[in-house]
Amino acid sequence: MIWGLPIVVVLIQGFRWLRSRVAPVPPAVGLGDDLTPSVTLLVAAWNAADHIEPFVAAFRTLNLPEFQLVLCAGGQDGTYERALALADSRVTVIRQCAGEGKQGALAKALGHARGEIVYFTDIDCRPTTEVVIPLVQHVRTAPDEVAAGIVRPWATQADNRFVLAQWAVYRASRLGEPSYVAGIDGRNAAVRREILARTRVLEVPAPSGTDYTLAKELLRHGHAIRRVWSEMPTEFPPTLAIYVKKQARWLRNVWLLGGRYRALSEVRRVAMTAAFPVVLAGMAMLGAWFRPAWALAAALVLYSLGNRILYLKQAGFAPYLWESAVLLGGDWSAGLLMLVQAWRGVVAWS
Repeated sequence: MIWGLPIVVVLIQGFRWLRSRVAPVPPAVGLGDDLTPSVTLLVAAWNAADHIEPFVAAFRTLNLPEFQLVLCAGGQDGTYERALALADSRVTVIRQCAGEGKQGALAKALGHARGEIVYFTDIDCRPTTEVVIPLVQHVRTAPDEVAAGIVRPWATQADNRFVLAQWAVYRASRLGEPSYVAGIDGRNAAVRREILARTRVLEVPAPSGTDYTLAKELLRHGHAIRRVWSEMPTEFPPTLAIYVKKQARWLRNVWLLGGRYRALSEVRRVAMTAAFPVVLAGMAMLGAWFRPAWALAAALVLYSLGNRILYLKQAGFAPYLWESAVLLGGDWSAGLLMLVQAWRGVVAWS
């Protein structure tokens, strides 16, 4: 019976911790009337043929003056050919070659940009006027800063409980952030083109971790990153396998690049994430000789699971137990996969 006490204590403390982190959603930047800056969207598209038409269609709906899209497209599935068929005065299409990766593709695309402001997003995003303008307006009013937005799932994924579980965790972590942050999400960010040209940050080698490298290089050159609460619709991983692959890649990026930029606190968090399943397995094995270790292992599992369920409630969703458990298992699997990839020296972007 006494073994159940740690579980109760941990769950209570976890609940109190979550409540202390709840914060109102920051207000979006107003649209304003003076939309003087010209803007170029830079997008890399590799083996993304199915996304070309929907993305360009979304771009064409932007009710904004002087907008350009530079699409660096390539792959073996006809991505470049589909993109080229949609090129016009506002859509510039160039070929992405094998081995260039996202970083090389964006650097090449920058050479074709005409806008004063460069807007980074991904081919599986669906930009809208309401999402883009807050970041553009912030860069217009604070020209030396970088505007960093966030993301949300496609409306068509609203019935996918696994996606909602991911979004709840993502959103809760952003609500607890300060106004200025140390990273950007390359699916929703904006910066003046002059800054990119002068600092040449897109020329820094990044076979993996393009967004991480871009953010750290901009910070290194003295450009603060401001969080702007604007949610870009994008495709969240619909299955566990895709989620584990993408999460492992993100963890690996921080693990491999964090030391270069002296982001030791970020590296420690990744190390703790990767070590958690290993420690948990060790505690379970220890339980064969020291039974209270089983109780502590169970408490840690319930604590982690409880966090994800409470994040769902905080976001206004139902407490999906199974999807939260799957997501927890996915995080552990991603940590283990990251360790294996780091050990093998895997650094490829994809």
